[in-house]
Amino acid sequence: MSKKKLLLIILPLSLIIVVGGLLGTYLYLKRLPGGISWNEHKDDFYGYSIKYPKDWFVYPDEIHKPGYSTRITSYDTSNAQTFPSGGLMINIAVDNMGDSKNIDDWVVNNPPPVGNIVSQKSKVVAGINSIVQTTSELGLLVFIPKNNKVFIIQVEPLESLQKNYVETFDAIISTFKFTK
Repeated sequence: MSKKKLLLIILPLSLIIVVGGLLGTYLYLKRLPGGISWNEHKDDFYGYSIKYPKDWFVYPDEIHKPGYSTRITSYDTSNAQTFPSGGLMINIAVDNMGDSKNIDDWVVNNPPPVGNIVSQKSKVVAGINSIVQTTSELGLLVFIPKNNKVFIIQVEPLESLQKNYVETFDAIISTFKFTK
């Protein structure tokens, strides 16, 4: 076989291998644990981003006032009157730290409005020492302090998290980051 014919075979083959490798790397990086494809929600007003499973739904906060939140759900809330069996809702709200000196102080001054704290532990989220609470009524709460604000990630109902979404929620929390 002549060198010219060999080159005509090797060059296209090499190109296919390189393009396939790049495409494979891109698709791999687009996925997170659990083999799930992910989308990213960015909130430019508060300066954070978070990833969520591609087949989930996001309802962004467009009011940007305390008490309002971005909602990420495993189901379409426009078609659901209540939580569907096994459904999960994640709310991301932002509050001011006020006079609190740190996140521990803020948590003491802001107990759950309903129910009781069942457990509380420290967790590093987005490189920041944060607090995770499990409550009897509100589900799981993650409090992340940043620039005199508290980013609150709430997950409900707790039963769905415990039964179906522990790995997914841990992966979602691991993608939370500040963009400014």
